[in-house]
Amino acid sequence: MNLMGVLIPALPSRHTLVPDGLLPLVLGFAVFAGLLAAQESGPRDRLALDGIWSFELDPEDIGQKQGWFAGMSRMSAKIRVPGAWQAQGVGKPVGVLRHHYEGAAWYGRNVAVPSAWHGKKIELVVGGAFTYTTAYVNGLLAGVHEGFSTPFRFDITPLVKPGSTNAIVLRVVNVKDPLKPQRRVLNVRDTSDLAGALNFAAPWGGIYRSVSLEAHEPVWVERIAITTAIAPAAAKLTVRLRNDSDTELQGEVDVRIVPRGGSEGARGATEVRLPAGSAGEVGVTVPVADARLWSPESPNLYEARVALRKSGRTLDSTSQVFGFREIRTEGQKLLLNGRPLYLRGYGDDSSEMLTGAPPSDKAVYLERLRTAKALGFNAVRFHSTTPAAECFEAADEVGILVAAELPVAYQEYLLPHKDLLRNEVVRIIDTHRNHPSFFFFTMGNEFGLHRIPDERAKEVFLVAVRELVLLAKSRYPELLVSSNSGYLVPPMDVAVPYRGLATDLPNIKHEYGAYYSTLPDPSLMPSFTGPFQPLWLSRAKTWIEQNRLAAEYRIYLVNSWRLHAAGVKTYIERLRSIREFTGYFYWLINDYPGGTPEGAEWNWGWLDLFWQSKYITPRDGREMNAAVLPLIDSPVNSRTLWLEEGKTIEVLLSNFGESAIADGKLAWELRAGGELVAAGRSSATAAPLGTIARIGQIRIGKLAGREAQGFDLEISVAVGSATYSNRWKLWGFPRAGLLAKSDIPVSSLVKSAALKRFFPFIREGDPPAPPGVLVASDFSPPVLDFLQHGGRVLLLAEPGRFGGRTAYFPGSGGALGLRIDTGHVSLRGFPNDGYPDLQFYNLLEGGTQFALSPKLPDIIGGLRMTRTNRENVLSRVTFLSEARVGKGRLLFCGLNVRPNLDETCPEALYLFDRLLRYVASAEFEPAVGLAVEVMDEIRVPYTEMIH
Repeated sequence: MNLMGVLIPALPSRHTLVPDGLLPLVLGFAVFAGLLAAQESGPRDRLALDGIWSFELDPEDIGQKQGWFAGMSRMSAKIRVPGAWQAQGVGKPVGVLRHHYEGAAWYGRNVAVPSAWHGKKIELVVGGAFTYTTAYVNGLLAGVHEGFSTPFRFDITPLVKPGSTNAIVLRVVNVKDPLKPQRRVLNVRDTSDLAGALNFAAPWGGIYRSVSLEAHEPVWVERIAITTAIAPAAAKLTVRLRNDSDTELQGEVDVRIVPRGGSEGARGATEVRLPAGSAGEVGVTVPVADARLWSPESPNLYEARVALRKSGRTLDSTSQVFGFREIRTEGQKLLLNGRPLYLRGYGDDSSEMLTGAPPSDKAVYLERLRTAKALGFNAVRFHSTTPAAECFEAADEVGILVAAELPVAYQEYLLPHKDLLRNEVVRIIDTHRNHPSFFFFTMGNEFGLHRIPDERAKEVFLVAVRELVLLAKSRYPELLVSSNSGYLVPPMDVAVPYRGLATDLPNIKHEYGAYYSTLPDPSLMPSFTGPFQPLWLSRAKTWIEQNRLAAEYRIYLVNSWRLHAAGVKTYIERLRSIREFTGYFYWLINDYPGGTPEGAEWNWGWLDLFWQSKYITPRDGREMNAAVLPLIDSPVNSRTLWLEEGKTIEVLLSNFGESAIADGKLAWELRAGGELVAAGRSSATAAPLGTIARIGQIRIGKLAGREAQGFDLEISVAVGSATYSNRWKLWGFPRAGLLAKSDIPVSSLVKSAALKRFFPFIREGDPPAPPGVLVASDFSPPVLDFLQHGGRVLLLAEPGRFGGRTAYFPGSGGALGLRIDTGHVSLRGFPNDGYPDLQFYNLLEGGTQFALSPKLPDIIGGLRMTRTNRENVLSRVTFLSEARVGKGRLLFCGLNVRPNLDETCPEALYLFDRLLRYVASAEFEPAVGLAVEVMDEIRVPYTEMIH
């Protein structure tokens, strides 16, 4: 759909500025307090007002009636600006917040304004405040502002007395109705107040970014809008001027384009004429020879230095940092500077444990974005949030593309606040449009039309969304704009689907990664020194201590990280092989707290709540997120092989690098314990740019040795001096090592053609005489009788027989941390390093988790977290354990062995072999005894046992 229409007509060819009154009426609603918010910086006079301010809460909202705006006499407390008031001890404990307050509050500060500011235009600039701000100067109203996404400013020229002390007073209210009763909980959605991820955990309050006074001449550059062309390179500036003097301006706008920090560059200029008391725009185009383009790989930045001169005197000057880049779509392709782009993005839910509201320190964003870049990401989506200017500046420098959104967490927040959102659209675009990192803008998150049952209401909603999208396109036609992230709701420049695909637009996968998590980490509790109190971690810590797991919990935690890392790699490689997608936003880069309207915590991040690494290393991240990525056509359920037969693997290449590959060299190596055991190379391979190509296959032949073992496979593609590689683990098992006979009789109640074929000595039918071995799948009376009389039972749990089935990668919000007892005889010779890696995928997928009381020692077992809406539940799980039952002995296996007893699943046959050997050996001596009656407990469905 073409959304490129512009509502503002082109300026006349002569250099006379168009007064505001001649602009189309369709943009009339866009003139409001805060519209002038801009990022230009220059030699204008500026007085920073950050620091300690006088402060007073106004819970009864009586301050305006009683004249609190007249000065600081009513303000008995102190508070720091910038900073949310919850993070500074304001309010009472509510839910997971140590302090919380909803309502009105007053800020005050006496400011000495320089006498040199006589005759200048003076503005009060507020970088950001939640959410409704009223400004007073010397007891007089300066203006009001609604919104929290961008800076805003008030013209206070007639109210200020230069050369003396002036009282600056701000009334800030964080909720629409300051007299509404305080919330007892924060974990429910409340659409009466506008909310995005930025303020979804709580309606933050206060001035959260810097405040200053700025002074400049009454004729000045109000705003600069820059659009770049790349072939040939040119910067097209639309310079908005305002003339508040009493004489007509006849002057010149001079523009210089220089590399950032440089002094020499290209120049352009135009004469201007602007009547007194008016504003208008003029265009200046500056060609730039040999301009270095901006991209995530090469974030080259330039400065546009703009001066407004009259009769040789500089009236005003300012500068704007920008980059030369072009981003557009072509069918299902996303093109950056003319080349196909694969967006390797992450999600950011604005979870700020120490500050609540987003930090205003650029250094914080630089550190975070460099961390993300080190992990191979080239983009970030801010969920229902537009980040602070400092974040955009850092993204420009680091080379991270930014997808921003209106503060609409879900579709129900849009219509009640559509007028405010209209203003936010204009402010966001006017404030941030010149950042080369800003490439995509949506009207909010997950507009699920199925959640709007009334057809008339649905129609009204769609009209409102379309109006917002068209407004955004009118302000910045080159910006990619879509209705929402999550659903295919037109209008869209780019689709970000949760389900389905757009056939004629680029598809970026919405919140990719299945939302599965890691176990909670109570060791982080001392780090929560800000507004959040980690009640969810306190509950987890209590449970761990009650179950006497404190000494070993770290092992389960780390193994849940390892499982998560394996899943991240699996999901990314799966999507990279789907041609219709041109990127993803992996969800999330860091964890999300509990006790918010999202319910229980989400431990789904690559990093923890404090941006600290869990298990994925920068090398791992760069490999998974590479622009040119080798892939294997071998899914996670096919990472094992027979040593005697080897394996053939198809190799693909996802090529979103700098150019098509016509003469790549494919090479591979297979190592065991660091020692090279097989390798191969192939001739030239080809991979067109912006697609996935099959570039060959590798053949792992017969491997020497009679011991099962793990292997490291590395595949690389060399293109000139560059090499692109990827790594996987494989596991090999010797067919010749399977048991040929048993010293004691073995019978099976489990019918399996594979058992007959691979273990012909096993008889089907009735149990043998004790102490023989019986293979069974349930505790039927014959099995229990056999145990009571001294028999040995290898119980292969039938999937679903004893409760819920297992998913190797846990379901949404779930987590699994397992440990293998590496010293246990039953697993002797089965390759593992204490953790069930992908050689256990088929064995765990669909397997049975069980629990017995008293708890048996785990051979394979650990901890599981299941997600409920309000609280995550920890429980112990076992997949392989043993016990004495009556006079007999039991080895209980909940792994999904029996359905996988097939030649295509060597790990299942080999594990059965190991378990059978153990049960038939003299070493089978379980330490814990169970009464036969306890066996009935295992029939209880697992989900009933943990709830």
